[in-house]
Amino acid sequence: MTSDSRQQPGVPVGAHAPVDAERLRESLTRLYDIYQKIAEKADDSFNKRCPYKDARSRCTANFGCRNQFFPKDRFERPVCSGSDKLDYRTSWDV
Repeated sequence: MTSDSRQQPGVPVGAHAPVDAERLRESLTRLYDIYQKIAEKADDSFNKRCPYKDARSRCTANFGCRNQFFPKDRFERPVCSGSDKLDYRTSWDV
């Protein structure tokens, strides 16, 4: 049997150590702050970048858009030629 490095001394294996409520609250607050910053960045990006544009600037939309530039290879996804500084929603053909 391997020892668990997280096991606290004096606490039998399988038993739960008492929870430090204040430490837990601080940890959850830090985690919430991290997720809050991620969400804010995502909201900011969503307003400036088309959600159908992937990391390689390829369009993943399954509908027409005036910013789609189709490469010669018809099996490749179209390139998104839109600017990340414009409101892209008026370009969609839906």
